[in-house]
Amino acid sequence: MEVVLTETGTMLRDGEKQIPSRGERIFKVQRLGNGFADVSTEDGTIHGWVEIDHVLPLKNGTRYFTGKIAANPKDAQAYQARGRIRIEKEDWERALADLDAAIRLAPADAKSHHLRALGLFQKQQLDDAIAGFSEAIRLDPGFAAAYRDRGLAWDAKRFFDKAFEDLSEAIRLDPENVALVMSRAKVCSTRGRHIEAMAEYAWVLQRRPTDPAVYMARGEALLLDLQSEAAIAEFTKALEVDPTAIQALILRAKAWNRHFQYARAIDDYAEAIRRAADDPAPPHLPGSLPPAPPGLFATVPGPFRKAPWPAS
Repeated sequence: MEVVLTETGTMLRDGEKQIPSRGERIFKVQRLGNGFADVSTEDGTIHGWVEIDHVLPLKNGTRYFTGKIAANPKDAQAYQARGRIRIEKEDWERALADLDAAIRLAPADAKSHHLRALGLFQKQQLDDAIAGFSEAIRLDPGFAAAYRDRGLAWDAKRFFDKAFEDLSEAIRLDPENVALVMSRAKVCSTRGRHIEAMAEYAWVLQRRPTDPAVYMARGEALLLDLQSEAAIAEFTKALEVDPTAIQALILRAKAWNRHFQYARAIDDYAEAIRRAADDPAPPHLPGSLPPAPPGLFATVPGPFRKAPWPAS
């Protein structure tokens, strides 16, 4: 079950240690019991427990924060939280209206500027998004996610040097964040810096050896480098660690096709379509609309439906 926190500043607990929840995230409930909920992000960067009355299902989030706003129209955090959820639901205009309200009420809150910039990024208003991320960074120079997302916006504009600089600063600020390294690896790969990308993926795999998303990302990088046989091995490994990874089947079919193994490509596509028929949120299939650009809850491919980089 996907949940949001009833207060953006709620701290999670891990033993006696408090963990900032980073209120812009959606969490997965791992376990419920005795008045608490174990929650985590799928990328594993944040996990801990919180009292049950501090979480609510994502699908109920808009209604909950609308009630808080009705009770207190000056609640900037409620506007921020509702805007965050509306971005996740791709309700761009109302999300931006909420975040505009949050900024009017609390202009020094870097998170609201960051979230608004993410909404603009989703709408491909890249210059305005970059300005918003820059304002978030001005207000909070240690805001790693704002550097990451500004870097991705620069990359979408094909300013690789600026993108790499911002992504590197994000990693400097949060050096063990796998999602940040994955983002930089993807940018390096799509811009032809394959040796650097492979080094990044190797670092991630040392920490996440059973994460199928890493193998898929590395396989895509190998495909870009015209190494289809090596890419097939990566997609196969992804399926070994997670046999339910439909996207790995689709990517492997693409690699088989490039390797002139058409029968195997057809088999993988057919199996992916068969599995997708039973999946309430099937992955991107060839010929359909491409994935959205980086979203609010983006991390590593797979966790929150959107990948942490623009579609190439």
